[in-house]
Amino acid sequence: MNDHASSSPSLWTEMRNWIIGLTAVLLVIPSMVNAGLDIYKSLINFPKTRSEQINSRLFSENFNKAPIVTIPVPIKTRHKTVNMKLSIYEGGDIFAEYGDYSQWFPFPTEQTSALSLIPSAHAEPPVPVDKHREYTQVDTLKGKIIERERVYSDGTTERYTINRNTGKIENKVVIQATPPRSAPPETQVKIMPFPTVDIEALKEAADTTHTNCP
Repeated sequence: MNDHASSSPSLWTEMRNWIIGLTAVLLVIPSMVNAGLDIYKSLINFPKTRSEQINSRLFSENFNKAPIVTIPVPIKTRHKTVNMKLSIYEGGDIFAEYGDYSQWFPFPTEQTSALSLIPSAHAEPPVPVDKHREYTQVDTLKGKIIERERVYSDGTTERYTINRNTGKIENKVVIQATPPRSAPPETQVKIMPFPTVDIEALKEAADTTHTNCP
């Protein structure tokens, strides 16, 4: 009986050590797999982030294709003026060049159902936010998420979240309301109007030009 009692702690110790070893292996293996995948992706230049994936895909899809139109946007500071170039392609994709940086922006394909509209008590049709003249903006940082609220001069409130790492915009809500009290001019963001870039009209004009060429 004493032999049985003395052997029980030894058996329990062995089982405990076996469980600890198995747990350690299960914890280490995923890390090793992920590290191996990261090394493999680096070797084959595989895009890691969402922005890198978008750039890689749209560079391939638009390779050797000429943009429908390129719009230079002069940005002037007290030091100098730099042109930001927006090249718009046939499918609506935009290639932005600003100094030494560039980024592709795919044409949004999500339906407008992702945008929640809450009508005002007057049941007036919502005015597109892009046509508002000015707005105030407040950002709240919660971890890697930025909660942004914009209040436009006509009373429209726009709320959405931004992932500060990926730049992804989500949970957009637009609320129609009565105009708020005027905010101090220095806190208001001005919106400069810009004509609509009609891709189909530009394509038709280009086709007409080519057709009329001798």
